Amino acid sequence: MNNIKIFKSLLSNKITHCEELTEHSKELTNMIKITNISYKFKYYDVKNKQDNKIMIQLFCEVQKAYYIISNFISKCKYKYCKIFNNEDLLFNSLENEIVFKVFMNKFIYKFTYYELVNIINNSLLHFETNSRQTIHNIFSAPLEIKNPYTNVVFSKNILYNFYNFIIKYNYNVPLIFKLYYDSDYEICKFFTNHENYITINSIKKHIKNSTNTYKHDYLINAVTIFTAFLNKHLYSHRLTLLLNNFKIRIYNMEMNKVSYFDAIIVNYLLIIYYYKIKHEKNHVINKIKLVTKLLKNNIIKFTDRSISYLETKDILELINNNYENIINLEFDDIANINTISNNYDNRDLYNNRNIINNLFSREANRINRINRINRINRIYTSRGTINTETSTETNEPLDEPTNEPTNEPTSESTSETTNTTSETTNTTNVTDNIINNDTSNVNNYSYNYRFPLNLEYENFNNYEYENIQNLNHNQEHQQQEENSTRKYEKEVQTDPLLSINISDNIITNIKYGFEKINKFSLFQKLLLLSNVLNLLFMINIMNTIYLFYFIL
Repeated sequence: MNNIKIFKSLLSNKITHCEELTEHSKELTNMIKITNISYKFKYYDVKNKQDNKIMIQLFCEVQKAYYIISNFISKCKYKYCKIFNNEDLLFNSLENEIVFKVFMNKFIYKFTYYELVNIINNSLLHFETNSRQTIHNIFSAPLEIKNPYTNVVFSKNILYNFYNFIIKYNYNVPLIFKLYYDSDYEICKFFTNHENYITINSIKKHIKNSTNTYKHDYLINAVTIFTAFLNKHLYSHRLTLLLNNFKIRIYNMEMNKVSYFDAIIVNYLLIIYYYKIKHEKNHVINKIKLVTKLLKNNIIKFTDRSISYLETKDILELINNNYENIINLEFDDIANINTISNNYDNRDLYNNRNIINNLFSREANRINRINRINRINRIYTSRGTINTETSTETNEPLDEPTNEPTNEPTSESTSETTNTTSETTNTTNVTDNIINNDTSNVNNYSYNYRFPLNLEYENFNNYEYENIQNLNHNQEHQQQEENSTRKYEKEVQTDPLLSINISDNIITNIKYGFEKINKFSLFQKLLLLSNVLNLLFMINIMNTIYLFYFIL
């Protein structure tokens, strides 16, 4: 702001003393709008478009004088300021080193090229999972470059001077710093344009600088993805044995060998990153890369001849041959997971306890409906007959099974077929009434009537006849139990003593007693009240006699 004031004072002095200008007051009012550097050059652009040659000439003269004054002031400050450090951050001497000097707050800070590049990488490739920064994703949160001695942000002129310093001494310009330079040192613009590159390199830098125990936890999680992938696409018993052995060896591996798996851990974190940002293609590609790298690694080999003769070449060949099918299956799984998660997010099930209770009750009702449907299907598949009113088998006598099947149709067989067709229509009506327009679950949960596979065809009818008899016996037993419970309920409703003693606790017994008393007439209520009072009076007399007896 002080520099702008110097510029405005010089320009106002030039305008007032210029004889060629006709409208001095107008130009002075327009000059008031110059409050910062951007407005200063906008003012110049406006005058250039208006083709005002007098003001353009005055602006150039004032800008030249302004640069002379600002350079003189900076030289004076630089001359009388103090040097803050003669060593780097690792306490190495800087006497014979090419040093970049930063002037901030009356001090000069010295940095080597490698030291400042390391500070830039740590700031722009900052790894943080739960960041509170305004600009971040799940793994990356770039920070503005700061002075490590004072924690003050470097201004743009310092960063531009460092870029010129790199070019002057023919150092290699880091790519991350070049991208930041192209973004005019705006952190928001830099992150939005290069988020993918920043995240990948921040993950790599984080894994490189992490401890072995920390990386070992990541590696175990990567192996779980590896085993799930192979079990899903290439399932076999020999492969499961190798996977279990491989997981045990990874879990018990030496910590000094974990650094050889850095690239695999990077792929694991990228799988999570691309899934979170819903980039399915890169998610699946990194998963396949993780699987192939674990199969090809020579530190802890996947194959083991003592368990199986299966080689890594065979597994990789199977993956290459089924590459398209694997990718399509992975895409389908991701789509299904996204639809399920969206449905749960829209319902907000975990925010409302009543919705959860309704969900469990709905599920219990659905299971009950399915059990009833299975009972009907079991009866229908075993015998082929069903009664629509009671949903139990009819008590018609069964014909004894014949060992030799007959090919010629008889009148009895035709009548039986007509009965079965009519009864199947009845079964469909019963099942429609049971499931309440939810017939899609019948096929999924229908009862499969199974019998031993070693039976011959001629013995199958005998086996089926025994099963039908067992079903009839079980259903008759269930019917008898239901009838007995109904009879007991009727007795309870008629008998007042049973109605009082039907409950299990005292509170409900008292409730039933008061309900019976309310049904009495007024005379019966008064008679009951007098009996209760007489009973209480007699109890009091007995207590007093009992007390006098013990006192005397």
